[in-house]
Order: sequence, then structure tokens, then C-alpha cells
Amino acid sequence: MRTNTPAGAVSPKLVKPRSPDDITTMRVRRATLAKLEQRKVELGASSLDEALETILFRQRSYEAIARLKANPDELADYQGAAHEWAEVDVEVHG
Repeated sequence: MRTNTPAGAVSPKLVKPRSPDDITTMRVRRATLAKLEQRKVELGASSLDEALETILFRQRSYEAIARLKANPDELADYQGAAHEWAEVDVEVHG
């Protein structure tokens, strides 16, 4: 099977979809595809899909951190809950 991979770029692994609803196509500029392929290599991702998922997860994480930093009360609630969970983990595994 041929792919339209730019010279020198890493070809994504082909994954057999479970159903036709599991895959779609997306139109992007060649420069954007090349950047995503480079990030795939840098992230050690096995596919462009995995690289994009990682990038999106990190972006959502950065946004959540920014929201917590902007709201001290919400940050305190989060830290309190995290402390409680850390104590539960110690009780179970400690």
C-alpha cells in the first residue's frame, strides 16, 4: 500500500479500524503534516493519531492548569482533594 509521505518523513503505522466509524480523513497543508510527523517522532508516538491525541491532551492540561492558577479557591479545592487521594493511596499501599 502506498502512502503520500514526504521524503525523509516517518510513515505512520497503518492500523486496521474496528469499524468504518473509527476513521476519517482530515485535510491539512503539507507543512502542517510535516510538523505533526516531526512531533510524532519527538513524542515517540506510534502513529500520527497517537501524536495528535498526546498534543490535544497536553493542551487541555495546560488550559486546566491556567484555570486553576486564575482561581485560588478552585486551586485550593483541587490541592485538598489531591492530598486526600494521596493519603488513601498510602493507606492502601503503605
